[in-house]
Amino acid sequence: MFSFVYRMLTTVGIFVLLCILGKLTGNLGENVARRGQVAQSSMYGNAKPENAIDGNRASNYYQESCAHTNNDLNPWWRLDLLKTHKINTVTITNRQDCCPERISGAEIHIGNSLNDNGNVNPRCAVISSIAAGASQTFACNGMEGRYINIVIPGRREYLTVCEVEVDGTLSETNVARRGQVAQSSMYGNAKPENAIDGNRASNFNQGSCACTNNNLNPWWRLDLLKTHKINTVTITNRQDCCPERINGAEIRIGNSLNDNGNANPRCAVISSIAAGASQTFACNGMEGRYINIVIPGRTEYLTLCEVEVDGTLSETNVARLGQVAQSSMYGNAKPENAIDGNRASNFNQGSCACTNNNLNPWWRLDLLKTHKINTVTITNRQDCCPERINGAEIRIGNSLNDNGNANPRCAVISSIAAGASQTFACNGMEGRYINIVIPGRTEYLTLCEVEVDGTLSETNVARLGQVAQSSMYGNAKPENAIDGNRASNFNQGSCACTNNNLNPWWRLDLLKTHKINTVTITNRQDCCPERINGAEIRIGNSLNDNGNANPRCAVISSIAAGASQTFACNGMEGRYINIVIPGRTEYLTLCEVEVDGTLSETNVARLGQVAQSSMYGNAKPENAIDGNRASNFNQGSCACTNNNLNPWWRLDLLKTHKINTVTITNRQDCCPERINGAEIRIGNSLNDNGNANPRCAVISSIAAGASQTFACNGMEGRYINIVIPGRTEYLTLCEVEVDGTLSETNVARLGQVAQSSMYGNAKPENAIDGNRASNFNQGSCACTNNNLNPWWRLDLLKTHKINTVTITNRQDCCPERINGAEIRIGNSLNDNGNANARCAVISSIAAGASQTFACNGMEGRYINIVIPGRTEYLTLCEVEVDGTLSETNVARLGQVAQSSMYGNAKPENAIDGNRASNFNQGSCACTNNNLNPWWRLDLLKTHKINTVTITNRQDCCPERINGAEIRIGNSLNDNGNANARCAVISSIAAGASQTFACNGMEGRYINIVIPGRTEYLTLCEVEVDGTLSETNVARLGQVAQSSMYGNAKPENAIDGNRASNFNQGSCACTNNNLNPWWRLDLLKTHKINTVTITNRQDCCPERINGAEIRIGNSLNDNGNANPRCAVISSIAAGASQTFACNGMEGRYINIVIPGRTEYLTLCEVEVDGTLSETNVARRGQVAQSSMYGNAKPENAIDGNRASNYYQESCAHTNNDLNPWWRLDLLKTHKINTVTITNRQDCCPERINGAEIRIGNSLNDNGNANARCAVISSIAAGASQTFACNGMEGRYINIVIPGRTEYLTLCEVEVDGTLSETNVARLGQVAQSSMYGNAKPENAIDGNRASNFNQGSCACTNNNLNPWWRLDLLKTHKIDTVTITNRQDCCPERINGAEIRIGNSLNDNGNANPRCAVISSIAAGASQTFACNGMEGRYINIVIPGRTEYLTLCEVEVDGTQLDSYKESECSWV
Repeated sequence: MFSFVYRMLTTVGIFVLLCILGKLTGNLGENVARRGQVAQSSMYGNAKPENAIDGNRASNYYQESCAHTNNDLNPWWRLDLLKTHKINTVTITNRQDCCPERISGAEIHIGNSLNDNGNVNPRCAVISSIAAGASQTFACNGMEGRYINIVIPGRREYLTVCEVEVDGTLSETNVARRGQVAQSSMYGNAKPENAIDGNRASNFNQGSCACTNNNLNPWWRLDLLKTHKINTVTITNRQDCCPERINGAEIRIGNSLNDNGNANPRCAVISSIAAGASQTFACNGMEGRYINIVIPGRTEYLTLCEVEVDGTLSETNVARLGQVAQSSMYGNAKPENAIDGNRASNFNQGSCACTNNNLNPWWRLDLLKTHKINTVTITNRQDCCPERINGAEIRIGNSLNDNGNANPRCAVISSIAAGASQTFACNGMEGRYINIVIPGRTEYLTLCEVEVDGTLSETNVARLGQVAQSSMYGNAKPENAIDGNRASNFNQGSCACTNNNLNPWWRLDLLKTHKINTVTITNRQDCCPERINGAEIRIGNSLNDNGNANPRCAVISSIAAGASQTFACNGMEGRYINIVIPGRTEYLTLCEVEVDGTLSETNVARLGQVAQSSMYGNAKPENAIDGNRASNFNQGSCACTNNNLNPWWRLDLLKTHKINTVTITNRQDCCPERINGAEIRIGNSLNDNGNANPRCAVISSIAAGASQTFACNGMEGRYINIVIPGRTEYLTLCEVEVDGTLSETNVARLGQVAQSSMYGNAKPENAIDGNRASNFNQGSCACTNNNLNPWWRLDLLKTHKINTVTITNRQDCCPERINGAEIRIGNSLNDNGNANARCAVISSIAAGASQTFACNGMEGRYINIVIPGRTEYLTLCEVEVDGTLSETNVARLGQVAQSSMYGNAKPENAIDGNRASNFNQGSCACTNNNLNPWWRLDLLKTHKINTVTITNRQDCCPERINGAEIRIGNSLNDNGNANARCAVISSIAAGASQTFACNGMEGRYINIVIPGRTEYLTLCEVEVDGTLSETNVARLGQVAQSSMYGNAKPENAIDGNRASNFNQGSCACTNNNLNPWWRLDLLKTHKINTVTITNRQDCCPERINGAEIRIGNSLNDNGNANPRCAVISSIAAGASQTFACNGMEGRYINIVIPGRTEYLTLCEVEVDGTLSETNVARRGQVAQSSMYGNAKPENAIDGNRASNYYQESCAHTNNDLNPWWRLDLLKTHKINTVTITNRQDCCPERINGAEIRIGNSLNDNGNANARCAVISSIAAGASQTFACNGMEGRYINIVIPGRTEYLTLCEVEVDGTLSETNVARLGQVAQSSMYGNAKPENAIDGNRASNFNQGSCACTNNNLNPWWRLDLLKTHKIDTVTITNRQDCCPERINGAEIRIGNSLNDNGNANPRCAVISSIAAGASQTFACNGMEGRYINIVIPGRTEYLTLCEVEVDGTQLDSYKESECSWV
């Protein structure tokens, strides 16, 4: 009995114990590490990071359950739990079999940041040691984070962890529960808080749903109080009724309250949510404080039964986004170290900023915009000297006075413990700059980390301005609109309102120029919201027409009653913001105007470029515009010249400005009197380096270290010079600040005008009289008669970069007449200028309104406004053009060379923009004493050259330039000296600059050469006025396409219009064809640099994918068989993409979609290229029947038409019977024309009766070839062209048949193109077998497409010795064979194939002589094999000795047919 009881008690006890243990085990946290993902800094052998979370504590390294890095500096291992967790403990198992001490000093870091790979997250613990093979647990007390890092900081070590176990729980990630909510209205008691009560109950009567009234655009908003990264938003829909109400709602996330937060970026559109269901929308880390759910565009109830938001707090340390500086730098302790996100505080870890031992050392953070600063946290140095920080001050503000140290003080740092981080409350102080400075003593300032918690400040700059309006209705004063109150009931007295005026306006003066991001307008609620319709927002610096003539930001189509609407102005700059209702009589009512903007940089010096007469040490000119008034020279912030005569410093503002003031900071530590007598000069001239411009002020003196301001009263100029005239001195400038604004840029006022006709007295000048009066009877409008294609043209006299064109339309009648007019800009007068590139099409301009069209820097001399395609009156009441003179000294943009270099007088000196003409000033180019010395400018592209201006040497030898020639052209023959001549320089006075007119000669190269004597060539400056030649050669060509969809003709793609909406009628489009193509014929061979294609925007951009650009001279397969420039993988909808063709040559440019049925749509094709050298004679070899003296046959193709025999540029035979001269072009060409230059100084009649013969035969030395022409006569010294109409031949002979004569040819020029030499296209093919439909003809279809599925490859079955054979039908000399290999598979199959050539069919032709063995051809590549003139009718490609598939995607054969008489001779034998 006892034993039974004992056994029962034992059993019960064990049961109870197990229950207890089970209970305890149930309370233990899960090892969440097993569900994570891991990484480490490196991997030793196979010791991958996953080993440490495999659930195995085996600690012998060779059991392969440990993670192990290499011997790294700061080695780390990281666990990603994928979501944020609360971490209770981390347990680490150390290695047993070796080296347990390696883990000592490792740290465990936990957080949500991946900065420094996660190693800068907050620290849970430092591991002092773990015994070999032991597992040690570290308490982290609920620290939260997604990432757990183990890192050994500050030394090089192996990190080995055999197991990492993490006890933790998923953190609450529904951040919605912590937020505040609002909604557009409230239905009954369905308050917005219901949607974040944690209850998904979806029956409305349960009282857990939020619901608005039946509003237009109803919304609900969650304010998370700080910016978060939003992963997902989960919405629970109402169950008991009306689930479709949520359809079309949008989730918006961001930091803006514009339109109550509904204007923030969109995360998702809710198509539908089933009744009572919860649906999750991924927002992918979008950042924002506000989450809105809004139903846009309809009147609806918005019901939300629960909104859950998964997200994490965004980085609020705004310091990480800023830029830093400090007073000096100790070693490598750069200022950036203090914002690297790493609180490491041991100086040797390299994460602390540190100055030298300075007086008043400082460190400054620039947040780039003004912020409200909550706290500043500073981490002090740990390993030494923590007391150094004592007494430092934190300063916050927007001023850079005293480098920012004079801003208001947030705190004084009494002390911070060694290595500690201390937070200082700044209570919302506002500023862009945060300085930490130790005032009043000499000290090192060391900061191991600075963290700043803050938010971007209120940027409604309207509150700071002054206002006016055109009139005042009752007491509705203009100030009401900037009182900060959006109250929109007029009787509340918070709205501004004008009387019922014509063109009523309201103006805000911000007092200084600002960059305007947005303008938000609140409309009147209680009446008449439609009055605002059509109002315009204007922004700029002008008060013309009370400010209403400034550029337009937006037209207000409508604003709902009482609503606030935001208009994006995208950084437009201006002091004045006007709201005006143009063109009608109306009340203008504004209940609030809010302006988001920032003060523009008014120290325009910071935006400029600088130079000075010389440089003392490292005191470079840029120092004077670095924004730092530090005036001790040793601080390295002053510019300084050497001790020069007339030393100068120059600021180039790049555009003309009105200069209000110039402020100069003088040197403090020495010699302030050096600045005395300096002058400030302002203007647009670079004469005397800019020192000859008008004078703003003379500086009598500036105290040491002081900053003094000089008023220049709106003087205009691009250049600001400071010069000390008339004495030898050092010029030192520690800072130059310039307050100014960009000058009036309506360049139309300076131009000349014309129009197609004139209605009455409405002359074209009226449109540029500066008057926007738009009633025709006011006499300020230009108007044509009722013409077909009426036009008006502005000639700016020189090329300008055109930013915008503003047109004012007629008010009193017929505003629709302007509809469809086009603005054209360019340098051509073709079609009176109407053929230039198009800036814009005017859809409409309201009556009397002024509308601005952006032309984005288009360049041109002429601006045309034309109404194409109909008979109409063209009326323009004002045309305003914002633009700047283009750089017309195109020499500055080029590259230079010269025949030799005297000393350091390099060729670049002649284009340095400096006319200094004393050789010792080092600004002249000079050659050695050469025969025919030359200097060459390469403009990189062809230009039309108007003038060349040359500055001659002043201090010596001006006569050396006499007789020099200016040569212009595209050839580098004789180093460019053989190009056409613009001018001969008879003389240029010493130091003078002389201009030579070249009258639009075209060329890439400009040479200056002294021909025929030994001389020094010295050029102190060469300036070239010219414009880029039209390089879109597509505009000059003819087009065709495989078919035409509707009216989408091929010409649309070269109309100069990139409009990409198909319905605009500017796109070419084929039908849905197999292999659709479009072809451009340039009429002559060109070198093609790039092809730019604009894709369709409104539909189907993917159709272009896979299209190919083909370039060449062949029309085989409609031109689609020419060599390939590029394959178009994709072009975004409406985008323009440029493809480099690297000078490929061809007459035809094809765009083809090979291998599929598709529509081919091209909205614009632009081709950058230049006419190829078509005088093919220059590339040939010559012979003649005999040679008179030294008159060798090569003289006739030297590119020189010199026709005086004694100039030694003519070929000449002896007095022979049937004398001849022959040109061998090396390959067959199609010959268009032959031009012959006859001798001038004697005997021009000798050429009479000569014949031009062209062909491929050398019978009778080539004189038996077909005849192109008989030369009846050529005048003495003249050049005469003979048309040969595409005759084909390799040889061109000129022969005088049937008499004894001298044959003299001073130049022979041949215009022609290489004939089609791929003789494979003319042959017949066979192969050993055929795989599927891969027939042998595919390999000679002219298509190198190498993807087998494109159906353009030949392929045999898997045969022994597979072969493919080409029969050329007649014997040919084979120069090369080019083979294209398969791309998508198995390129190695071709390896070992042989090319066989001959006339035998033994072994199917495979026994003919071998040209080459193919070792390999890369996948999809084309490889050429030289056969060196081997002769044969058959070309075989065979893989001998193995069983294989033979795949050939293209075979091209370059060769020529043997003369038939040779074949005949063979047959006779």
